[in-house]
Amino acid sequence: EISLGLVGSEMCIRDRLAHVMVNKYADHCPLYRQSQIFSREGIDLSRSTLSGWMGQSATLLEVLADAIGRYVRNGQAIFADDTTIKMQAKRKCVTARIWTYVRDERPWASDAPPAAWYQFSSDREGKHPTGHLSNYKGWMHADGYSGFNRLYEKGAVKEVACMAHVRRKFVDIFKANGLEVAEEAIKRITLLYAVEKEARGKSPGERALIRQGKAKPVFDELESWLQAQLCLLYTSDAADEEDSVD
Repeated sequence: EISLGLVGSEMCIRDRLAHVMVNKYADHCPLYRQSQIFSREGIDLSRSTLSGWMGQSATLLEVLADAIGRYVRNGQAIFADDTTIKMQAKRKCVTARIWTYVRDERPWASDAPPAAWYQFSSDREGKHPTGHLSNYKGWMHADGYSGFNRLYEKGAVKEVACMAHVRRKFVDIFKANGLEVAEEAIKRITLLYAVEKEARGKSPGERALIRQGKAKPVFDELESWLQAQLCLLYTSDAADEEDSVD
């Protein structure tokens, strides 16, 4: 049990805690602002008091968070990503990480409820996802972050590469230089989005048939086209080198 110094019924206390937590973590209203809002209503709640509530509530919720983590890692396929978050350190803020692991089987008509499991680390070293998923076996949809490689090397986690991240590189190049080859790559990858839209919500068997019939030809043509562009780039670079020598 924790003592929060709250007076009222158990339900009333839960409501107050939920109100502060939702404001802070869902609506991004920091505790000092919430303290000011309470003060306008004649309620004296200092930031330190609210901070104490959050810390003790987090302790109580660890059991629930652990259960969510087990549920997510029991899925046959998960999505993984990380994002930056500012962490207060001595005399300055440093960049920390929030790791997100999602189980969402609705796209292939599963009745399993979706869930997200979050983990925190003070840096982006690969040891963190390796530790988080040390006992996971299945498919993982993620970007090309090299820190995931150790998981793939062990064999229990099978990589599902993310075409959205591949597309993003071409988008960046097109925005920066307006290259036609980047624009063409974007158009070809966009065809895959239409296939995925058609397959969304269908059973695994139906999705496999749609992808084999419509997505595979797009991928095959994309690979051949990219190889051809690569050859052109090599030829162009070689010609530039000869001109520079002459």
